[in-house]
Amino acid sequence: MKSKKLNLNIVNQFIEICVEKNICAPDQILSEAQKQISEIDLEMFKILKLKNKKLELLEVVNFFSEFKENQNKFFMIKNHKVTQEICEKIKSNKDFNIKNIDPVLLNQLIEYKILSIENNKIILGNEYEKYELSAKNG
Repeated sequence: MKSKKLNLNIVNQFIEICVEKNICAPDQILSEAQKQISEIDLEMFKILKLKNKKLELLEVVNFFSEFKENQNKFFMIKNHKVTQEICEKIKSNKDFNIKNIDPVLLNQLIEYKILSIENNKIILGNEYEKYELSAKNG
């Protein structure tokens, strides 16, 4: 690494530190500087790995925070067993009579986006997968 302007203060300080450690020959001072650079590079690599691990752990935290939030939201649903049966019928494209569904429950499922209405047909909503996961781990 060559720089345009050599900072002699830094060089002199490093030499003084080396002399205190009984490292006096120019080739020894050079080796000491190279050794310290290698150690710094290794520590920086470890820090990068830790940073990546932190990002991965933040993904886990975000997932479970959202999961907990959804559990609290989905807790308000009136009848989970009936909800799961309805969703299974929709998922497997089985016909079911909407008239047999409690209108309050149906409205809740649409409000929580577990179900949705598209082209006058009831389909699984955007939040269905989160609800399903919440129900399994509930």
